[in-house]
Amino acid sequence: MFASCKSKKVEYIHPLDIKQIHKNEVDLFYKHKADSIITQINDININRFKKVATIGESSDSFEYYFFQTIPSKIDIDNSNRIYISRESFNSISVYNRDGIYIYSIGRGGRGPGEFQRVIDFEFSNDKKELYVLDFFEIEKFTLEGDEYVYNKSYPHNMLMVYDFCLLNDKMYLSGYRTKREKADSLVTLTTDEKLKKKVAPPISTFNLSDFTYLNSFGFEYLSNSGYGTFDGVLSKNYITCNPSTNTIIGYQADFSYIFGYNTLGEQKWVTKIADYINAEHTEFKSPEYKNTGLIQYSNSGIFNRKLPIPTINMGKYEILQFLYQTPQKYFADFDSSESKSNIETLLIDSESGFINKLDYSSKSLGFLNREKLIAIKQDQKTFDTEVIIYEKH
Repeated sequence: MFASCKSKKVEYIHPLDIKQIHKNEVDLFYKHKADSIITQINDININRFKKVATIGESSDSFEYYFFQTIPSKIDIDNSNRIYISRESFNSISVYNRDGIYIYSIGRGGRGPGEFQRVIDFEFSNDKKELYVLDFFEIEKFTLEGDEYVYNKSYPHNMLMVYDFCLLNDKMYLSGYRTKREKADSLVTLTTDEKLKKKVAPPISTFNLSDFTYLNSFGFEYLSNSGYGTFDGVLSKNYITCNPSTNTIIGYQADFSYIFGYNTLGEQKWVTKIADYINAEHTEFKSPEYKNTGLIQYSNSGIFNRKLPIPTINMGKYEILQFLYQTPQKYFADFDSSESKSNIETLLIDSESGFINKLDYSSKSLGFLNREKLIAIKQDQKTFDTEVIIYEKH
């Protein structure tokens, strides 16, 4: 905490230890150790794959760095077609197994089958349905022939959404919503009243059949001001669902904890990455000017950002990845020779929360199935990004 006598401005640098999980409540503290590095997952050896395709994307503007050219989601269908979305893009690009573009799903707009921003997408188990998470709603597409076509839209009534996953007959959304059932009740509130309004826990459950809201759960990191919007930002999670163990894994997006929950939202385990460099958020309050705010990613040096890539058909395991990022406001004066460009890749046992480090940290790596894996590589000078497809040989 920092206080200035002149302006009586008080600042809190999150995360604060007092607001995090107490040590005796943490099941595992994971530290990077050489003897924890593995190259084989059951019978899948990551060295037995060969490159079969490259999907390239070039950028000529710094604003694309880490935010637009790096895919936010990659998946494949039953015909080995590759589906790629990127943050801030309003469609999903579809490629064949050789990396040749076929068609796009959706376009920019607010109409049926249109997106403000594709945040994430998920296939149903049989791949006959495709669900796309947009800012304001879930768009459902159904497979007709070889293409997915628009079917229906479901408003999610969330104030902010970050991620989602499907498990059995439920959909789990990461984000924050008010504790009132109807979002239209916010229309009559002032900006300050909206900020102070309490939000529900960071993961919400919906019935997949009719998209009715069921409940919210998950660890809440609370701000000092008590503003619900700040609570929602600080409690941000990336999530993935593991059908083998019926576990919803919630990764604190900016801090060092990982949580495992059962399908009812009850906590199964919590793991901390002990040497993780937290992204800092500065919460300030100036009584003199009656001003309260939250500055996100206020670090003065390198910090970690999580880049989870969902995995398929890997049993109880999931992959968590994080990169080393330099704050944009310091980028111009930063010595790039000091930058850590590697992306760390961790393997999580969804049943226990136990973590191992994969010996493949120079690229963003994810298994799409037991025969195919993808790697994301970005040039640190030009910011050009390649999606590299590997198949078992």
